[in-house]
Parts: sequence; C-alpha cells; structure tokens
Amino acid sequence: MNRSPSAAIAIYQPGTAPEPPATLGEHGRKLWGDILADWDISNVSDLAILEQACQAHDRAERLRLLIAEQGEMLVTAAGSSKPNGCIALELQARALCARLIGKLHLTDEPKRGPGRPPNPRGW
Repeated sequence: MNRSPSAAIAIYQPGTAPEPPATLGEHGRKLWGDILADWDISNVSDLAILEQACQAHDRAERLRLLIAEQGEMLVTAAGSSKPNGCIALELQARALCARLIGKLHLTDEPKRGPGRPPNPRGW
C-alpha cells in the first residue's frame, strides 16, 4: 500500500504571530507586529483585513513624507497657491486604515446588545 506524505500544515502557537507579508513597508510591518503582539488573530480573513490596514498605513506614511517635502500649499503655474492634493489622499488612507482595524473588533469591552445605551448618569 502506498502512503502519500502528509502535507505540512502551518499552525500558529499561542503567543507567536505570523510574519508580516512581503507587501508591507517599514510602517506597515511595525503596525502588523504591534497589533499581533497584543491580539491573537489567527483566522485568514482577519489577517487579510489586517494586511490591507497595514498597506493603507504604509501609503499614508509615504504621503505624509511627500507632503513634508512638497509643502502643504503648492504654487500653480499662474502664480496662485492651492492646497497639496496629497493631503486628501493621506487622510483617505488613514481613514481606510482605521475602518479596517475597526472591523477586527480589537477591544476588551464586551459587545453591547440591542436597545438603548445605558444612561451614564444613572437616572
């Protein structure tokens, strides 16, 4: 009887995090490591969301450096000034990063059920 060799299965032990994807830059790799150092994320879909968030963070940091180099205001050919368009792109990348991280539900607070929130004043 022929036995085929079993396929290797990658299993992540508690406390060990998967390596950051090669698609990430310096800032994205740091964010990846920081989040996985504090939270146990092991399913593929959440890791894909985290990778996209880290890519957005990398993009925002590249745009931040470009804005610092070019300035927040640019002089047009006509001699007038206008806001640097990279500012809006940086804000969009940061907002995307925040939304994606929010989808991971990284919080110690229990989820609240349906209905009105409790009154903080107690009445």
